[in-house]
Amino acid sequence: MSAAVGGPIRLLCVDDQREFAEMTAQRLEAIDDRYRAAAVDSADTAEEYLAADPVDCIVSDYDMPERTGLDLLEAVRAEDEELPFILFTATGSEEIASAAISAGVTDYVEKQVTGDHYTLLANRIDRAVEQYRTNRELGWYRTVVEAVDDLVYAVDPEGTVVFVANTVALTGYRPEELVGRHVSVVMSESSRQTAREEIDRLIDDPDRTSATFERTLEDADGNTVHCEDHMALLPTEDGSFRGTAGIVRRLDETRHADPDSLARLQAVLNERQSDDDALVERARELVADLAPESGRSAPETE
Repeated sequence: MSAAVGGPIRLLCVDDQREFAEMTAQRLEAIDDRYRAAAVDSADTAEEYLAADPVDCIVSDYDMPERTGLDLLEAVRAEDEELPFILFTATGSEEIASAAISAGVTDYVEKQVTGDHYTLLANRIDRAVEQYRTNRELGWYRTVVEAVDDLVYAVDPEGTVVFVANTVALTGYRPEELVGRHVSVVMSESSRQTAREEIDRLIDDPDRTSATFERTLEDADGNTVHCEDHMALLPTEDGSFRGTAGIVRRLDETRHADPDSLARLQAVLNERQSDDDALVERARELVADLAPESGRSAPETE
């Protein structure tokens, strides 16, 4: 239901006094030009709006005739357990606050006679929306990576694994057993030499975006696994080598990465914008571009 991280923040302001809902929307838009705020005057109208237009946060009064803000909150939670919902009300009490928390409210802001409560409200909105979008982005990423059978990796310039997924079937190792360790755990010296040669070719030829080559891995039981690696350099603004990212598939299954798998990866990775680890962020962006050099690349997504 949310927009991309960093994009416009779509708000729905709900108050039985229509003029107050509209004033709240206008005041919030004046505070932050990312806000796109709509105003409605009842819980029923709010639900009709939500059925047609996704939002990133709901700001609702509590004391409304027929259906209260808590009634609206319960309806929203039945559809989305995490969508930011802030009660913005002059009716404050411990009982209401307790009921709101139990119903899953994101935050609770009291309307004040004096003071800039709209600035406070905007701060709470920003915090709630940022957390909501981050959770959804990470959830999308995990879902797609788990749905793809290929091993996905990122390695730093020293050969240390900084990110890896879907490792068990191919290597016998769990991801947490490989992250932070040198690639020599699963790669022979000859395979590492092959990778270094491909890296040098990519560095020397800026027109090439990826390399496809064969390599062998050694699984946890000491068995040799013949694979095909679709590798690219991690992007950098200053031109320095930051490591590599890639997709690996067992050769005895197919000699080419599944275009559908690449498309599913790209559909989510192109959406993702937030991660505390800058290197992993670069790796994820690169994975979206990895495809066999035969031209069977994943389609672009909007």
